[in-house]
Amino acid sequence: GATSISSSATTVESNGDGNDDNILVFGCRSKAKDYYYGEEWEEFVTTKRLRIIPAFSRDQKVGKLYVQRALREAGGGSGELIVQHILEHNGAVYIAGGSKMARAVKDEIVEALTNTLGSEKTTKKLLNKLKRTGKFSIEAWS
Repeated sequence: GATSISSSATTVESNGDGNDDNILVFGCRSKAKDYYYGEEWEEFVTTKRLRIIPAFSRDQKVGKLYVQRALREAGGGSGELIVQHILEHNGAVYIAGGSKMARAVKDEIVEALTNTLGSEKTTKKLLNKLKRTGKFSIEAWS
């Protein structure tokens, strides 16, 4: 897991152009214990090469914040941020975390894009194209 996410750092370092064109969706239990490469990611945020949508599920006082909810709520409440990022900004999306979370986040992205594009088939074709071009990556572990 951590090795895979470090390769995403290299991608961001080489592709980030200061336009927030990369999004890292990162989920883990605790920021203090599990936020791999957090300092590097925050530097990319500062230099506008990355936008991070984190969810530290065990750090809330009430309830748990999972990545799929954080993604849905980012930018308006129904996935508008991710749709705009992918369709209008030609942005990259990197998902890192547990396999159950990764599946839920991908489902969230599929739902948001399908609502805009009108069909799940069109959405899946788009995501496959993004995968082939290195703009959509899922690094998941159990």
